[in-house]
Amino acid sequence: MRHVPAPLIASTAGTDDRSTRCEPAGSHRRADPGRVDSVAVNSDNYNVDKIVDAVRATRPDVEGIVLVGSFARGEQHALSDLDVICLGNDLPEYELTVWDSRLVALQGKSVTQAQGDLLDPAICAQAVPSWRTARILHDPDGVAASVRAQAQAWDWPLVQGRLEQWAAETVTGFAEEALKLMAAIRDRRDVAAAAQAQLIAVHLTPVMAAARHELFTSENALWHGTAGDPRWFEALARVLPSEHWTAARGAVGLYLYAVDATYAWMSPAQRGVADFVRASTGELDR
Repeated sequence: MRHVPAPLIASTAGTDDRSTRCEPAGSHRRADPGRVDSVAVNSDNYNVDKIVDAVRATRPDVEGIVLVGSFARGEQHALSDLDVICLGNDLPEYELTVWDSRLVALQGKSVTQAQGDLLDPAICAQAVPSWRTARILHDPDGVAASVRAQAQAWDWPLVQGRLEQWAAETVTGFAEEALKLMAAIRDRRDVAAAAQAQLIAVHLTPVMAAARHELFTSENALWHGTAGDPRWFEALARVLPSEHWTAARGAVGLYLYAVDATYAWMSPAQRGVADFVRASTGELDR
């Protein structure tokens, strides 16, 4: 998930060894009532002070600092990045950096934007569980806690109307890609067919998860098939490792399955587009 600069050196929470702290030489740390407990995760022990200091060094007006993703859940591995949401106004939207041989993803959001993510049908399926499992590192005014509380109270009826509209629009919007895929299959253009098959699989999988009211904590859970419709993932598993033509034809089936799953939510015009794509599959047999 998209979502802290100074090296982070593993240290034991509560240590008083100044050599392990991220602070300029000779400086004296002032008490910060907004700091929360240290983050100790498996063999990686990231001291909260270090993360908070590093973020505030470049974002002094930050209102809240929140650890999300695999480190917050205690599920990180050697290649996991450190995902940090920085709450505040006019912060850099997204930045990747490296701290102590660890990739770090910093995402800047206003409090209003973070709250809005929970009500955005395109984002909520991952934003909600991310906030529910978040570790709040710095929150002097309680703004991060308020977003997390909203995530804890969240339920699908809050977004259902917008979800149906978004899913229908998204699936219909891929009609052109589905037709391009069919044309590539018909004309035996294997690279184009493979590219179009992957495009449909990658972009419609999170739509199907949301349409089936499945939350997913990360893209890993999404691609492992632990979120969403099992039948979709069975078909997806057959598409991705297959040779070009089997995968391409399988992706046509994926698209038609997505159409079936969202057809009831489509407007008459959108249904006309979906019906046209379905009828166009006859070109594959020419």
